[in-house]
Order: sequence, then C-alpha cells, then structure tokens
Amino acid sequence: MPQLLNILKGDMSVIGYRPLVLKEYKEYPEEVRTVLRESRPGLSGIGSIVFRNEEEILQNFATHEEKDEFYFETIHPYKGQLEAWYVKHKSIVMYFRLIGMTVEAVLSGDSRSWKKLPGIPQPPEELEGVL
Repeated sequence: MPQLLNILKGDMSVIGYRPLVLKEYKEYPEEVRTVLRESRPGLSGIGSIVFRNEEEILQNFATHEEKDEFYFETIHPYKGQLEAWYVKHKSIVMYFRLIGMTVEAVLSGDSRSWKKLPGIPQPPEELEGVL
C-alpha cells in the first residue's frame, strides 16, 4: 500500500527499477548508478520480471555466504545491466509491455517472456540455465 501511495504522489512509477537499500545501490558500477538516477524507482521492473524466481535460484546454494557471494557477484551485476537497459529503452510501449509481463509473471509464475525483448542484455553463463 505505501508504494501505491508513492506512485500517486509521483515519487515512484509503476515500472522502474526496484528501490534498493544503500548497500546494494553502492555495489552497482557508477555508470549504472548514473543511469538509475535518471529514472524513478518502480513497483515492478525488468529486474523483478527476470528474477521472478530469485529465491529458487539462491536455494541452489547451500550456505548463507555462498548465497551472498553468488548474489553480489552474479545476480546483482546482471540486474544492474537490466535496469540500465530499461532506462535507456524506456518508452510508453515498453512501459505497458512490462506491465503486461509483470501481470503474466505474477499470475502464471512464468517470467520468460522478457527474452523476446529486443536488445536485452544476455544473462551471464551461470544464470543461463535457470532464467
């Protein structure tokens, strides 16, 4: 509910990058942070769609340390690339397309439709079989 109020106030958008804690934001390269500063955070976004099953992906790692390492070395950098890609390719068509993909991912649990987006960054090798 608070995020819906933030959307109505104009502090957030329906589609954008997910709001980050400072630690995660600082882990992005400066070029990604610069791009993200050009946009408002969103209730959903390309990173949320692609990583709809993030918890399942992380469950493949036995210990907390391994999960953190895998997240910050593999998942997090790719999320940054995806979020920067969205900001650079933002349009009204893309906005509504991602709203549709979000609904599809929530209702069906399937979030693979993002692979059809033109020019989207390819996942790192470690993620290819799980996304």
